[in-house]
Amino acid sequence: MNRPISDRIAIPQKYNERSEFGIVGTDSNSGHAPSNSLHSAAALDTELCDMIRSKKKIAEGVVVGATRLDQWNMFSQNTLVRFAGLLRSSLEFNSSLTVAPWKLIGDQSVINEVLSLDASESRFDPSLISRLLCELPTWKKQTSLILLDLGRINSDVARSVAPWCDVTLVLSHSLVSLRPQDSKALRQWRNSGLTLNAAIHVA
Repeated sequence: MNRPISDRIAIPQKYNERSEFGIVGTDSNSGHAPSNSLHSAAALDTELCDMIRSKKKIAEGVVVGATRLDQWNMFSQNTLVRFAGLLRSSLEFNSSLTVAPWKLIGDQSVINEVLSLDASESRFDPSLISRLLCELPTWKKQTSLILLDLGRINSDVARSVAPWCDVTLVLSHSLVSLRPQDSKALRQWRNSGLTLNAAIHVA
């Protein structure tokens, strides 16, 4: 019997040398539970990108929201940037925007690739949600693909902004290993009626 993604997500520490990226199952529109398998970068091209393309509307961009199992830090920031690069190279959209509302860490090249609202995830600003929701309609009219970091799973930002995203992912990096509290958090997310389309580990 297939288990829900929150019960069977696995985050391996090491992948095949030929693949840096992996999807741990995806939800289908049919409502069936995702298959219990780890897919390669090629599958990321086909499965996830086809799903994102299917959400694209005429004259409006698609919003991909990425929630996380850990706090915003250098590793999660680099994971977001690398995953954004993969999506840009895999999709045929003419423009893209990567948004991390949080203060950026690292070199100038990262800062140039990501739009930041300079918020601190550890000291949450209640106005951040309204700022994001006010900007989203403009971004969707001007950009084909918006990749938005939602913050830690079940945080105020993630819960408030995720319903406005066309696709919602759990994005993890190579230093994250699944803890019992993470399984509980994923289950809580799904039980709250929030969508989880895929869990993706960027090694």
